[in-house]
This record gives sequence, C-alpha cells and structure tokens, in this order.
Amino acid sequence: WPRDLSIPNYTENERSMLEIVTFLFSVSGLLVLLAWTLTGRSIGGGSLGVWRRLALCWFTVCGFIHGVIEGWFSLYYTIIPADQSFLSQLWKEYSKGDSRYVIADNFTVCMETSDCHVYGDLSVYGLLWPSC
Repeated sequence: WPRDLSIPNYTENERSMLEIVTFLFSVSGLLVLLAWTLTGRSIGGGSLGVWRRLALCWFTVCGFIHGVIEGWFSLYYTIIPADQSFLSQLWKEYSKGDSRYVIADNFTVCMETSDCHVYGDLSVYGLLWPSC
C-alpha cells in the first residue's frame, strides 16, 4: 500500500510466495531440529530439560530471523527493489503488506537495524551460553 506507489528500479519477484515461504519454514525447521539434537547431548555430565531445550530452539530461530533476515535488510535496503536474490525477494514479498520496507523508510531501516543488532546478538548469546 498504496497501490499506486512508484518505486524506482522495482522488479517483480522471480519466485512465488509459496516458494519463498516454503524455503523460509524449511530452513527454520532444520535449525530447530539441529538445535534440538545438539541440546539433547550431555553437557558436562548433565542434560538439559525439555523446556530449556525448547527455549534454545526458539533462540536459534530468533537468531536466524533477526541476524540473517533483518541483517540482510539493514545492509541491502537500498538495492532490494531491483535485486533478485532470495532474501531480497523475501523482503519484497513482505513489503506487499507494508511498503515502508521497499521504499527504504528511515524509521524502518533504523528499527530493523537495531533489532538485528540487539535481538540477533542476544539470541545468539542465549543460545551459546544457556546457563546464563
């Protein structure tokens, strides 16, 4: 929105929404399985409980979303409208609901960059040092 918004150099996505969402959920699912498997191993003679392991799976997915996906936006927000890389197409698909992401709105860029560095880093910290 708005439907008559003019975006210089904008190119339509090569991938469908279904392809983008399927890949995104597949990667997230694989990360959850990896985190679940790795946290199931004995650490220092003790094992983690189910709720702690689920929390670490959550931090893994949050680290991926905030670090990789939002990190992509904060680095490449100026070229996303014309770019056909997977993550740029993901952001163009997302921007169909909120055009601020494809027009490089200053507030949105600042907030996504802050989210990337704060939530992404904290998620990785929580994953690597679960006893804290």
